[in-house]
Amino acid sequence: MNLFYANPKDCSDDTLLLKGQEAKHASKVLRYREGESILVTDGQGHRFDGVVQSIRKSEVEVAVEKKIFEEPSERDVTLALGVIKKRDRLEYAVEKAVELGVNRIALYHGDHTEKGNVRMDRVESTVLSAMKQSLRYYLPKFDLYKSMDDLMEARSDAEFVVADQNSTSSKLNLSHNSSEIVLLVGPEGGFSERERKLWESDSVKSSTVLLGDKRLRAETAAVVMVMKAVWD
Repeated sequence: MNLFYANPKDCSDDTLLLKGQEAKHASKVLRYREGESILVTDGQGHRFDGVVQSIRKSEVEVAVEKKIFEEPSERDVTLALGVIKKRDRLEYAVEKAVELGVNRIALYHGDHTEKGNVRMDRVESTVLSAMKQSLRYYLPKFDLYKSMDDLMEARSDAEFVVADQNSTSSKLNLSHNSSEIVLLVGPEGGFSERERKLWESDSVKSSTVLLGDKRLRAETAAVVMVMKAVWD
């Protein structure tokens, strides 16, 4: 089963439009034809069961036969990951986090992050692809922060859970009062002492978790953190 994405502004109760790469993938790659059934989401919890009505050069028009809404999760889970220099490893972490069910991806440049640029378009493409592959109907948001300071300021109302090798607890101790959980994973070089003081300060609601007695790569730690928060 293939799932396609349509911008919410191009969706109504009766018809919707696939545009750009989504239209090309449907018509040129998978060779959908008029009259064939198709499954589409707007990334806002709606699933549209429809039939291809017309195919144009850069658009596919779909007649909606059924519209289903999936209720959002009660708690938002954000994966906050220090930027990984190697693009394939960064995109792997993002892909798996989306497949496992996070609501937001927040990448940040840590004090020990190796220099390198993040291709915003590639990360956004990875997020979209992972949502469709896993048949999810909510498109996770994606943010990029210049530092952990900026991240914490932007998500100041959230509860932070930090992957910390110095922690004595292997369980996520989550507050039932928090509507947003931020899973904080350091970059390849780990956290600096300055950054530790940030999430250890009284102004930040935080706890730590030990992911095992061996040191994990950043992308592995990210996957384990998400599994603990979403699946345990």
